[in-house]
Amino acid sequence: GSGRIDAGGEVQLPLQEGKAAPGRLRQDTQVGALPRNRDGKPNPGTAGRVRGCDCGARELQVGTQEGSLGKVCGLRRERKRGCRGGWGCQRTRGIQVDLPVGRGCPEVGRNRIVRQRMKVVTVMAVVWFGGQQILVGDMPVGDLTAFTTYVTQILMSLMMMSMIMIQGSRAMASSHRILEVMNTDIDLNDDKAARKDLQVQSGKIEFRHVGFRYYKKHKKNVLEDISFTANPGEVVGIIGSTGSGKSSLVQLIPRLYDCDEGEVLVDGINVKDYSLNHLRNGVAMVLQKNTLFSGSIMENLRWGDENATEEEVYEMAKAAQADGFIRENPEGYDRELGQGGVNVSGGQKQRLCIARALLKKPKILILDDSTSAVDTATEAEIRKSFSTSLKDTTKLIIAQRISSVEDADRILVMDEGQIVGQGTHEELLASCETYQEIYYSQRDKEEVAG
Repeated sequence: GSGRIDAGGEVQLPLQEGKAAPGRLRQDTQVGALPRNRDGKPNPGTAGRVRGCDCGARELQVGTQEGSLGKVCGLRRERKRGCRGGWGCQRTRGIQVDLPVGRGCPEVGRNRIVRQRMKVVTVMAVVWFGGQQILVGDMPVGDLTAFTTYVTQILMSLMMMSMIMIQGSRAMASSHRILEVMNTDIDLNDDKAARKDLQVQSGKIEFRHVGFRYYKKHKKNVLEDISFTANPGEVVGIIGSTGSGKSSLVQLIPRLYDCDEGEVLVDGINVKDYSLNHLRNGVAMVLQKNTLFSGSIMENLRWGDENATEEEVYEMAKAAQADGFIRENPEGYDRELGQGGVNVSGGQKQRLCIARALLKKPKILILDDSTSAVDTATEAEIRKSFSTSLKDTTKLIIAQRISSVEDADRILVMDEGQIVGQGTHEELLASCETYQEIYYSQRDKEEVAG
């Protein structure tokens, strides 16, 4: 069934005081004390409470069960003496509560017990009255046996019908949620793109006073007034503390998100004017945690370019410093990888993913802390290979270690969503306090380790 909770916490449902009933709070429930996510909506699957009525009633407890639908396993109301509102408080404010029965909820257990008791009582009644008829000679034993069998079959059918109804209510609740997700409009599209036929040519990147936040209702931006230019062929390092907005910045380039203020331009054209397909074909991203698929190493690398020749695959594997450990195995490039690359180390997995990205021959290459599991000597060789294999590609390198970006043409230092310094390694050591703190903290650690 369904019902309403009024502004004071009154439950307008066919419930008895102290009894529990399963249910589900809709996503649009507006309850002040219920735990909420960043959108300000109640979190499904978390516990919460709705305050009692304004005339002194205690709080209505909302205990929830595990699951994405946020099923409410119990609604109970505790009343204080002198509560004038009782169960009929007249102030209402459209807070809907749906009550599909869910697994593990009290109502399911009670229904199961009732069905079992009905079956036992019915069979006992048939045997009792049939036994009386047999004793007086009005019924043969065979008829009683047959009648008991028929009654059992009928009861089993009724029990199956009740289970189908329960499963049907679950299916209805699930289907509504599935359809809600399937019918959600995609925010990012290229319907309004002015130049859908245009492709990325040189890879020049320009940010003009960019501001961005993940949740539009938030007042504070994740990125604030970001402005910089990366020319074709340049290596731009991005460094900063955890949560400073480094990954958020680079995700605006292939339009994984759209900025809320300012402009992001590639080759002097706003990224919103490209078709998503053409824009993302010109960009390759290598994340810290990438995915390898079950299949051979050769098949995994050719995800970057399915038409690549074996010589091209070998060349990019050498550039990513992956060719050596690949050939150490007798099977070489035909070696089978487990799902997710479970049979290679973290550093080997990152090098394979870099090789796959290089094989795409992108105009823009983004490495998001993708050499964190690689030793510094190998990382230096990878960066050195970029100057030959990706000479004209714009390279953005996000890193935690200064050694990963100190040779870059330009380094962006980020702190709390803002660029607090940019320049070469030497310029930042002389002028940027944040960069100095990172540099000296890492140098002290290296000295201690040495």
